[in-house]
Amino acid sequence: MKKLLIRLLFKLIGSPLDLENTIEEKRMSKWLAVQYPLTEFRGYIKKRDLEVLQVMGNIATRENYLIHIGQRIEICRLLTLAKENYEMYAKQQETKKVKSTRK
Repeated sequence: MKKLLIRLLFKLIGSPLDLENTIEEKRMSKWLAVQYPLTEFRGYIKKRDLEVLQVMGNIATRENYLIHIGQRIEICRLLTLAKENYEMYAKQQETKKVKSTRK
């Protein structure tokens, strides 16, 4: 009985948080989709990637090297997410245009 109440409590606590996370993820994906075609965004990604690569060339310890590898992966992931969201929103806009011309 005690375990059931604890599970129920966690479900009740967790449900609004999940909704907030979904809203934040939607906002973030829309922001990334808007940023991807901008030359300033891509320029920042390239600049940051080069900075990390330059630092990686001069690192003596393995720990620092792994930290900078993680930063580089994070930068590449940001660019990939932006591209995926841009393509997704472009497809959505295209389907909206097709639907509106059919009416």
